[in-house]
Amino acid sequence: MKFKFRLERVLRHRKTLQDLARKEFEDAQAKLDEETNLQNKMIQDIEDAKNIRGAIEIKLAGKETDKDQVGKLQQIHEYLILRAFQRDQQNSKIEQARLIVEKKQDFLREKAIDRKILEKVREKKKDEFVHEVNRQEQIMLDEIATMRASRLEKEK
Repeated sequence: MKFKFRLERVLRHRKTLQDLARKEFEDAQAKLDEETNLQNKMIQDIEDAKNIRGAIEIKLAGKETDKDQVGKLQQIHEYLILRAFQRDQQNSKIEQARLIVEKKQDFLREKAIDRKILEKVREKKKDEFVHEVNRQEQIMLDEIATMRASRLEKEK
């Protein structure tokens, strides 16, 4: 006799749901990583612009006015204002992405628990099946031994 779990289709379905939830979580995590990398690039761009601004300011310290350098300073200043605004927007995007990742992770955890519960039920049913098969075999062996013993007594 072979063990057959009645809820095997349900278990396979739950595994599929868990796989889909894992894929959604991985996609959300990739999106968060992408947004974080973009933020890091923005921060690096801001630092580079500040360094350039500092170098220009050092050049201008010795001179009274250099219209070209002053124009560059103005451009850098406007660039820094724009990047600061973009950085704030990026922080909002990252926070939204984090919330999505947390939701997807909770959903994945829920699906994993559902699958594990059903797997535990399957294992319990399998253990019960094996126990019952062993019990039936023992009963059959006891009957064979009893019949053999009674046949040996009759022969004597």
